[in-house]
Amino acid sequence: MAYTDVFGGSTVQPSDVQFASVALSANITTAWPVYATGTTQVMARIMKVVASVGSLTISLPDATKTGTGQDVLFDNSGSNTFTVLDFAGNVVATMTAGQVKYLYLSDASTQAGSWRVSLFGAAASALDAASLAGLGLKAITTTLNTAAVTTVINSNTSVLAADRSKVFVWTGVSGTVTLPTTVGSTSDYAIEVRNQGTGTLTLAPVGGSVIDGSSTITLSVGESCFVHMGAADWYTVGRGRNTAFNFTQLSKVITGGSTTLTLTEASNVVQKYTGALVSNATVVLPAVVQVYYVSNSTTGLFTLTFSCAAGGTTVQVTQNQAAILFCDGTNIVNANTSIQGGISTLQFGPGSVTAPSVAFNEVATGFYQYASHEIGVTSNGVYLGRFTSLGWLGAVNGTLGATTPAAATVTTLTATGATVLNGTTIPATSTLLTTLTGAPINSPTFTGTVVLPSTTSIGLVSSTEIGYVDGVTSAIQGQIDAKAPIASPTFTGTVTIPGGANISGYAPIASPTFTGVPTAPTPATLDNSTTIATTAYVVNRVASAIFTGYASTIRESQTATASQTVFNLTNTYQVGTNSINIYINGVRQFSSAYAETTNQRITFTSGLTAGDVVLFEIGVVTSGTTTAASAVSYSPTTNLADNNVQDALTTLAGRGVEPFVLMNLGVI
Repeated sequence: MAYTDVFGGSTVQPSDVQFASVALSANITTAWPVYATGTTQVMARIMKVVASVGSLTISLPDATKTGTGQDVLFDNSGSNTFTVLDFAGNVVATMTAGQVKYLYLSDASTQAGSWRVSLFGAAASALDAASLAGLGLKAITTTLNTAAVTTVINSNTSVLAADRSKVFVWTGVSGTVTLPTTVGSTSDYAIEVRNQGTGTLTLAPVGGSVIDGSSTITLSVGESCFVHMGAADWYTVGRGRNTAFNFTQLSKVITGGSTTLTLTEASNVVQKYTGALVSNATVVLPAVVQVYYVSNSTTGLFTLTFSCAAGGTTVQVTQNQAAILFCDGTNIVNANTSIQGGISTLQFGPGSVTAPSVAFNEVATGFYQYASHEIGVTSNGVYLGRFTSLGWLGAVNGTLGATTPAAATVTTLTATGATVLNGTTIPATSTLLTTLTGAPINSPTFTGTVVLPSTTSIGLVSSTEIGYVDGVTSAIQGQIDAKAPIASPTFTGTVTIPGGANISGYAPIASPTFTGVPTAPTPATLDNSTTIATTAYVVNRVASAIFTGYASTIRESQTATASQTVFNLTNTYQVGTNSINIYINGVRQFSSAYAETTNQRITFTSGLTAGDVVLFEIGVVTSGTTTAASAVSYSPTTNLADNNVQDALTTLAGRGVEPFVLMNLGVI
């Protein structure tokens, strides 16, 4: 029962208003009865509301001006939805047509307060969806729905527990998103991440956790994924590239040297390279498995090569050409398809003399379109000639622009194809040529008397050598075989000395007497035949026997410096006993060529040449003894009857070797 003031008919304040009927036609703010003035709508215990249109609101009073437990019942008796807001403007309840909701104040410490909402139904009450909304949830009318709040970041960011269900969109160059710790957390935390920037984005767990089994993962430009927290580690779901536009193109200017692509650049599988090269260029691709479509549109007489950061094989792409390259993470290979059975039609661009359409591992060597229906040939950017419908026009025998010799004489020619000679066309059916004279270069057939010019040469045979055979009527080799050789000739039959031949200057075969310095072949060292013994033979023969009577032989060698005369030995010998032999470059030296300065020093009379090898051969005898030549045993390998060196020397003297020769040899 309401109290009625007999003086005015209005409720005496601050009495509790039990019921209010509100015709809602505009947004209103209510007040508690004790604070209501004028036309302010009083917040009654029961609010029956009929909204004239949808989307209108009723704001609750300041919660701090009442106490915990304050309640109100809203009854939407109309056909339009209205919304109940707290004092701060936050949604407390959405009232659809016919709904009845009970609200009570559970916390009055702030003006907005904390309101609990219960839905009154026909049979039972239910919680209000808005009161249940939290991280990742949103109330829509009477239902709860998932919600993902988008957060744009462009600098390094640490994700917090309160960021559950958020979507992080990266717009910076390169950066890192640090994930929260999994320690003490439940395994139902998840966020979404997308790299919408211009560089790589790294996802990094903390506290020793890993993500997809790695300490970090990298999202390239255009990649996105769900990131879920497990019991101890992180996992991604749906990680991949945007498939709406699967191909993007990189257009890069290079001038030479080595260029390493960034991950962002290499993510473009279609790549076009331009620029004027000043040196050979190399493009280094990442060590990942990928297919690339590359085009070489550079200029300059240099190469463009593609390699992998991990090493391996490389591929060179010719200028004005395109190629499909495959990288297996180490090697770069040309993936252009090879069709079994050949290609029926292959079409090239026109090219140029410096950039031919068909090249051979060199930028400017190959074939190109010289003009309509003409194929040009170039080598290192230099024009060599061209093929036309009439034949070859260009270099002949290395002479640019030459065709056939101007003085050619041709009477007949069977042509197998159209040929151009001196600018005159010879059709393929031509059998008789009267416009040109001359024999063909290939397999000519001469008739009549063939006269060669005096300066004619054939291959390596000079004109002078050709003249030697002038007048020869039979086989030259047979004539030569019939002649006796100059060296060691063997004559047969009767040898006739031409009349008038002067042989007075020649020695007779029997008992000849030689003058001057006659020479003869040197026999072997141990030769015991009737051949002439030369001085060289004597030296070798004596040297082979000179040290027979010594206990042993010591050899040491030294290499002479320029003009060196003095040589110090490491071994000692007995001076003046003929117990040392000296050889220079293998030739034994006479004792007159050197002096025995001491028992460890030899001084040559003339300086030696740098690099001369000097061998010192020392006969070792018992210290303090001297052995006479007659007492030195001698065991010849021939049938000489000599028993000692003295006898051997006597035998040599008996064979015509003068004593002074043996003395000069240092033997006697």
